[in-house]
Amino acid sequence: MKTKEIKWTTESGKEVKVTVSLITEKTLDADGDKITVPACEIEVKTEIKEIDFFSFLPPRKKSNVPSGYVAAIMEASSTRAIPLTQSEYDNINNAISEMESEPEWIAKQKKIEQDHKDIEDLEKTHRANGYCEKCGSYCYGDCEA
Repeated sequence: MKTKEIKWTTESGKEVKVTVSLITEKTLDADGDKITVPACEIEVKTEIKEIDFFSFLPPRKKSNVPSGYVAAIMEASSTRAIPLTQSEYDNINNAISEMESEPEWIAKQKKIEQDHKDIEDLEKTHRANGYCEKCGSYCYGDCEA
C-alpha cells in the first residue's frame, strides 16, 4: 500500500489530515478464514481533530463555500463541511494524481478499458447470432411479432 498524507490547520485551529492511499491488497473474511486478495483502489480518508466525525467524501468544487475558498470536504452523512483553499485542494488532488500514476493503477485502468472492448465485441457477436436485447433471448425478432 502506498500512502501520501497532507496536513494543515484550519483558521479555527482544527488540525486536518487527509490520507490518500493506493490499496493493492485486502484481507477478507471467507466464512471464518482470513484471506488476502489482490486489489487496486484509491482511498481518501480525512481526520479532523476536535471533531467527532471522520467519514468524509473526497473534496469537491462547491459554489457555496465561504469567500477565499474553492472547495469543501463534506461529511458523508450530513451537511457539515470543511472549506478548502486553492492550495489545500490542489495538494489533495496532486496526491490523488500521484496514486493514479502508479503502475498498478495504470494497469487496472487498461484492464477496465480492455474489458469494455471485450464486452462490446461479445455483444456484437450475440446480436449477429440472433440475440434480442429487447427480450433477452435468441428469439430472432419473434418477440416483436
